[in-house]
Amino acid sequence: MNRSTTLLCLLITFALPCALGQQYIVGIDTIENVTSSEYTCLVGKAFAIINCFNQDQIVSTCSSAVTAGWSYGLLEVGISITPCVNDTCNDPVDQMKSVIQYIYSNNVRISHMWIEVTGNWTSSTSTNQQILNQLFTTANNEGVQIGIFTSQKDWYGIMGQNYQFSHTVPLWYYHIDNMQSFGDYRPFGGWQNPTMKRFKQNVTTCGVFYNVDYRLYGARPSTTGHTTHHL
Repeated sequence: MNRSTTLLCLLITFALPCALGQQYIVGIDTIENVTSSEYTCLVGKAFAIINCFNQDQIVSTCSSAVTAGWSYGLLEVGISITPCVNDTCNDPVDQMKSVIQYIYSNNVRISHMWIEVTGNWTSSTSTNQQILNQLFTTANNEGVQIGIFTSQKDWYGIMGQNYQFSHTVPLWYYHIDNMQSFGDYRPFGGWQNPTMKRFKQNVTTCGVFYNVDYRLYGARPSTTGHTTHHL
């Protein structure tokens, strides 16, 4: 283990023991406008995911929460989007384009973008598959790579039990068992292994309402760039 890896392991002593070049780390996901001082209060959290699109509109505080996370010194700061899929919503392509335009216009630096496949989608799995593929393709065409946030139950109910997505797209799944472990994971949707897990939710610390997540840092290349990063 080299010196830089050893130092990083020492910095994240709240996580599980480090493997060579890879470390298990803990972070948060939230829709709130977390400030730099509030990040300081969230002891032991190495990354954050800020919900940036919800109820068919941009979350206006997203950019400030992302910027504050980087300023505090988090290892990664990403965003999530909650697609709107009912008849009154904007077209999925327009939804994704609005998010991408927002992050570029506001010079929002992100490490990743996650599409949430949870909650109430349409009753048609084929329609849902089409919507997800539209979102995915639009992101790729705009130079942004994405990951998927879902659970096995939600995936089967929304996309269908036999629908296989690209295994190269990172999976963030949720199972609220309060365990920092992937030992509970069972393959679905084409993913043999997950990248990240939400294992605790509805936590409040220092006035910040958030969920808690666990991931293997270094499992995929971490790149740098002006506005967006690829996983």
